Amino acid sequence: MKILYPFMYLMQFILSFWNAIYLYRIMGQFVDYRNGSLFKAAIILGCCAMSNMPIDLLDPVNSLGIFCLFMGLMLVCSNSRLINKVSVILLLFPIILGMNFITGRLVWKIIDLTGSGLEHVIWLRNIFSLIKIGIWYLISRNLAGRLKSIKKYVDTKTWLLADTICLLALLSMLVAIIKPPSTNILQEYREITTGYDLFGTYLIVMAGIFTNLGVILLFDPLIENVKMKMDHQASRIREEYYHSLEKQQDQIRKIRHEMNHHFQMLYTCLEQQNPKEAKQYLETLLEQTQSTCGRKFCQNQVLNAILNDRYGKLLENQVDTHFNISIDTHLGIDVMDLGILFANALDNALEASLKITETNRRKVVLQTRCENGMFSFRLNNRKNNEIYASKGRILTDKPDKRNHGYGLETMQELVDKYHGTLEISYTDDEFTLFFYIRTL
Repeated sequence: MKILYPFMYLMQFILSFWNAIYLYRIMGQFVDYRNGSLFKAAIILGCCAMSNMPIDLLDPVNSLGIFCLFMGLMLVCSNSRLINKVSVILLLFPIILGMNFITGRLVWKIIDLTGSGLEHVIWLRNIFSLIKIGIWYLISRNLAGRLKSIKKYVDTKTWLLADTICLLALLSMLVAIIKPPSTNILQEYREITTGYDLFGTYLIVMAGIFTNLGVILLFDPLIENVKMKMDHQASRIREEYYHSLEKQQDQIRKIRHEMNHHFQMLYTCLEQQNPKEAKQYLETLLEQTQSTCGRKFCQNQVLNAILNDRYGKLLENQVDTHFNISIDTHLGIDVMDLGILFANALDNALEASLKITETNRRKVVLQTRCENGMFSFRLNNRKNNEIYASKGRILTDKPDKRNHGYGLETMQELVDKYHGTLEISYTDDEFTLFFYIRTL
């Protein structure tokens, strides 16, 4: 039997490494790892240690040790937002802790029941490692397709809700393992512990594991809901773009149809030796042509169409409008997402401007800049309506609150999707929306 010990220990290392690979892949669904082989090696070795750490009753050292190791790995080896790092710990740590505890207890239970020697412990641990590999494989396989967009579409509010549930499950598991329910008797005015209610501990640990698995599965419908909302916004942007193109084509056809008339008018002015009138007529014609083609705010046609449409609407409603647009063609931001951000922000600014009765007070200033790997957006507009806020969220002042008021919420979700920051400030007569997104 001793001859097989090196083989058994080698098998244990291989199984631990195999466990770590699946855990590494699952964690990668929630956070981005830092570039570099050293960071990846550190995560895999850390996962090996976590998946192989024995957990027993009344053992706070190993339980909290895994937690500290997990936290250290995320802080050092991941470049995601802090909320993502904390969330992956709270989601996966209870599952790791629970499986290590249950498999560890089962190993010693089998040894006690069969009367086997300690040499069988390594065999049993390898068998249960294979079972854990199967569980991680099933989780990885079922969640890979479901959660591939979790880093993009889950916002901070949803993460906090999930973290609260997982934290409660984790605390229950830690209390059940470190200080399990005990059977006490009173002897000489003292309580003496005669045993522990392992059934209750097992029940709490299993409940914690399934609670966290359920939370992970709940992300799927949440992601689909956010995707549907984004797709609806993107469809509206595309519809506006094609409507803008159709409108421009109609105007171009109209100008072409009237071109002979324009030439005839110019010829008549010149024939009558009236160059001043010909010049005025030509300037008017050029202004019409320029308005048909639209201004060129940026290189992207879809975004340029949105900006032209909102710019035209603001001018039509006598709003003093200033656009200072500087957008890199390689932002790394989906153009539809960018269009949704611009459209929602400018629509809100237009609505606020229309509520100002004195047209000479209406003003909207939009500034965007790409610099040092950051895209910044600042929109300032005058207002006279009161701002209603609840729990950090700006509420709509429209009568139908159920179907309105999602513009800023959608913008916040998109900014969170690209790990950016959105800030809102306002006074009695001005409203400012500012956000920045890292583009590198």
